[in-house]
Amino acid sequence: MTLLRALSMPFHLTSLLFVAAVATLLALLWSVAAALALVALIGTFILVSWLNKYAFAQLEQAAHGVRDAPVASVEMLGPFGGVRPWVHPVLAGGVLFLMRVVPGQGRVAVGIAASLLFPASVGVLAMTHRVIDAINPWALWRVIAGMGWIYLLLVVAVAVIAACSAVVTAMPVWDVIRYAVWELLLLCLYTLIGGALFARRHELGFEPLVSPERSAEKIESEYTRRRQMMMDEVYGLVRVSNAARAGEVLKQWLLESGEHNLHADVPAIVDQAMQFPERRGLATVARALISHLVQVKRLSLALTVVESVSAVVTDFTPESEAEMVALAGYAVPAGRRSLARAMLDRWVRYAGDTGLSDAARRLRDELA
Repeated sequence: MTLLRALSMPFHLTSLLFVAAVATLLALLWSVAAALALVALIGTFILVSWLNKYAFAQLEQAAHGVRDAPVASVEMLGPFGGVRPWVHPVLAGGVLFLMRVVPGQGRVAVGIAASLLFPASVGVLAMTHRVIDAINPWALWRVIAGMGWIYLLLVVAVAVIAACSAVVTAMPVWDVIRYAVWELLLLCLYTLIGGALFARRHELGFEPLVSPERSAEKIESEYTRRRQMMMDEVYGLVRVSNAARAGEVLKQWLLESGEHNLHADVPAIVDQAMQFPERRGLATVARALISHLVQVKRLSLALTVVESVSAVVTDFTPESEAEMVALAGYAVPAGRRSLARAMLDRWVRYAGDTGLSDAARRLRDELA
């Protein structure tokens, strides 16, 4: 799916407009090449450099997980503004030269080797930004091994695109169409390599700018920031002795964040409340947490809060007797009778023995 999404980038409207513009200009230049050969050559050089840079820009967009095609800016015109897009045109010239000077079957071997290594060479240059890595055997092998079976698809894609290019060259079509197809084939090859880098980013040790991992990290960071703001508000309310409002703010946060976040939220909130200078602030936070957890039937998590807070606030009790009974009643069959007995004893010291409900008295008899 990642490769198909990358392959669609050359066919975005922005990319197609660029392809059409370059193909039209190339066709116009070579229509006057007989009379203005120097102008045609210089113009072609500028347009090809623009195409090279744009192809590399699309490759990097695909490698970094960006779906939209880049805009072909004026800064891409001309041979300046970056060496990397020119590495492989130069290497291609070197390969063609070798194929001319190497005798016999050596030419075929050079061509096959170049085709096999081309995706790795382009890919490693996109990852490391070091020109020398484009011909570094160790760097090339790392990319090939990291891509695994996807690299075979890239090699097949090189062969298919080369065959399509040869077919288009031999077809009796307008030059502007031929140039446009050549450009699209080049862009498809580069975006496929970029898509393969993104798909195998973990195996390659490559960190794209946009990925599910980075998106999750940003979401988590924003969530943590908002939770910290909520706890700052709670602490401010505790300092002015507005415990009721502090509890409401905390319960509202827990309701809005949802039950799926409780396992992460509750320990983090307790840890932050432990840093409050006033122990009453910790007790206020713990009571609000326990009240919400009992309401949503997360009794095991509520017992964890009781244990953590009781180690610091020795006389800590839940907000109501009903919550205490629910938690202690849950703790007994869970094999935590000592915790249940301690909760009951603290509640009796807090509220007195005479006002116990029937449920609390039955629990006391059971624990006696």
